Amino acid sequence: HYGAVLRQREELDRLANTDALTSVANRRSFMEHAQHEINRAERSGQPLSLMMLDIDRFKTINDSFGHAAGDRAITAFAQVCQLNLRNFDWLSRLGGDEFAVLLPDTTKEQAELVAQRIRESVETCNTLNHQDKRIPMTTSIGLAGLQGTACNVEALMAQADAALYQAKQQGRNRVVCA
Repeated sequence: HYGAVLRQREELDRLANTDALTSVANRRSFMEHAQHEINRAERSGQPLSLMMLDIDRFKTINDSFGHAAGDRAITAFAQVCQLNLRNFDWLSRLGGDEFAVLLPDTTKEQAELVAQRIRESVETCNTLNHQDKRIPMTTSIGLAGLQGTACNVEALMAQADAALYQAKQQGRNRVVCA
């Protein structure tokens, strides 16, 4: 009986911390984990980078091809990101088509290479089809780094978000560093 209760609790934990559509971490889980990683980076003096990503013109995909295609786009996007990350990097769906990636022990320069790899992989992703036509998908990515200075999740996210906004302003399908 105790084992069943434990499994049930683990399953509830998983559901509370996981995005149902993509099976990656959700916002709540991300916020907890990110603050923990920031504290760890500050103690160890190790670098830490944060990426904010979203699917360019996602509303157009949804409106033109329907919500099922929009869901497939979000799922494909999460998979492409995951394939370009290490197993200790932390991918999270914050909501809608907005994602965040926490890159422990990673300088901003290293993170920029990862971001470019993700951007290129999303652009060439062929899993997204509608009536045998490829749905084009690109991403804009904003990047911020923690350089051993006291910082919280919100401040780091705000920096990466501002960089993401710049990427959008500069024409999308690009990486901008804060």
